[in-house]
Amino acid sequence: MALRFDLKPGERFYLNGAIIESDQKASIRLHNKAAFLRCSEIMYESEVTSPARSLYFHVMKLTLGSEDVELHNAAIAKAAAELGRHLADPETAALLRELMELLDSERGYKALTRAGALVRREAALLDAAEGAAKGPVGQIKDLGAA
Repeated sequence: MALRFDLKPGERFYLNGAIIESDQKASIRLHNKAAFLRCSEIMYESEVTSPARSLYFHVMKLTLGSEDVELHNAAIAKAAAELGRHLADPETAALLRELMELLDSERGYKALTRAGALVRREAALLDAAEGAAKGPVGQIKDLGAA
């Protein structure tokens, strides 16, 4: 089954070690295994600041064809366990299960999309918890400062 990517004009992407830029709107279909990633989806090690971001980073490295598979698999297992402990809700658990199943079936890019969903979920839950920790007094103070 081919993996299809729609690119916007000027969008850059990584393909088997090369950075390629699309000068017009384009659709790309990958019919065989290749290391492909939009440049906007690349996370740098310095951006790994949470368990979900660590999970994303190591899934990304595997997707891009890193040769250190054991290191990344161990880091993924550690980050998934930590994330499961900190965000112990059914939606997070379902996303983690799906991500692991996709990795087991060597569907790295699809697994990366689930890791991205976990990064967004973790950020939203932490933002909500931070807002709840302020309580009504903090909210009133914030309104008064505006």
